[in-house]
Amino acid sequence: MNVLPFVLVGLFALLTSTASAQQETPPSPRYLAAMQSEFSSLGIDASCSVSSASRAQCEYSYRGQRSQRDFPMHIVYSDETDSVYIYVDRYLLAPPEAPGTDALLRRLMVYNWQMLAGKFEWDETDGEVRLSVVFHTDSNFDRRAFRSLIRAMALQADAYYGELSSLASTPPEATEASDTSPN
Repeated sequence: MNVLPFVLVGLFALLTSTASAQQETPPSPRYLAAMQSEFSSLGIDASCSVSSASRAQCEYSYRGQRSQRDFPMHIVYSDETDSVYIYVDRYLLAPPEAPGTDALLRRLMVYNWQMLAGKFEWDETDGEVRLSVVFHTDSNFDRRAFRSLIRAMALQADAYYGELSSLASTPPEATEASDTSPN
């Protein structure tokens, strides 16, 4: 009896099952599993998705203790740029024509000067204010630094929200007197 046809059929079955298993699981960015592990260790239920072999994004909501507001946190990770961009989406709205925008932008610059981690960004086209930070992964993924930045972004978002949201909705005349000292 010739065993060769059975061996060939078995080999073909093994190759096709391996190929289909590889097709089912797309490759993910190299540090995504480490990020997910750190979210878990922080008790954060983040929802992550892979958009390509080198790019992923994660989202979760942080409830501020001071502000009692939910902050939508976003994390965009890219192996192409070796970076993780962490930001609070739509932190505030400050349209260019709004009466409190000038005072708010001055205050944001004071905070940008003082903060060690993170910065405020303003988009003049739609008035969106973001709180963000960039974490570089070109040499490795520092788990402790990642956890620190995740915590810092959440705490800063909550700590500054009360003052900044009131500035965004205050007429400029009311803020001129309080704008002289940067605390």
